[in-house]
Amino acid sequence: MADSLNKHFLLRKFHSLFGLLPVGVFLMFHLTINFSATGGAKSYNTMVASLHKMPEFLLLSLEIFVIMLPLLLHAIYGLVIWWQSQNVIVGNAPKYGWAKNWLYVLQRITGGLAFVFIAVHLATTRYITLTDPERLHNLAAFMAARLADPGMFWFYVIGLAASCFHLANGLRLIGITWGLTIGARSQRFAIAFSTLVFIVLMGIGMQGLLALASF
Repeated sequence: MADSLNKHFLLRKFHSLFGLLPVGVFLMFHLTINFSATGGAKSYNTMVASLHKMPEFLLLSLEIFVIMLPLLLHAIYGLVIWWQSQNVIVGNAPKYGWAKNWLYVLQRITGGLAFVFIAVHLATTRYITLTDPERLHNLAAFMAARLADPGMFWFYVIGLAASCFHLANGLRLIGITWGLTIGARSQRFAIAFSTLVFIVLMGIGMQGLLALASF
């Protein structure tokens, strides 16, 4: 029994790390690239082109082993956690409070939405750049045409919100998992901090998204 608990505890730690590093860092890096669109289509295309100056095999290796595999592992164990949780809202409300239980549920839901969003975004945009390298010279036009579809635009907005919330609230959960925020005061601070992170990331992401849609 003790070995099983220790194994689960270690898996939870690795799960949190695969969510923060490198996937969380990648998300913030990606939002920064999109934010460059606020400087115009040329600024965005230049930023994208600079990323693709590295050899294609190296870029693909980084995307597969540093982003996609950690993302997949994080998603799979996230499903395991969701499956193992029973009566999360009703059963734990007296002990942890309704707010924290809803945050727990939202973390699972946004995790699923974020996974679908990132997978679709990477699959479609990378497929375009791999099959038609010339697109790299004006990826801004491709994204603008894509976001001109209202359904696709809202898909990106929902995916962005889910990704930002999952990462921001994940920072709060990492503090608990790694024993950094145990007391009530430190957890209140963690909630305030994660809320601020969500607002900042969402603000940066929406500015970039709206800029791309305006081209």
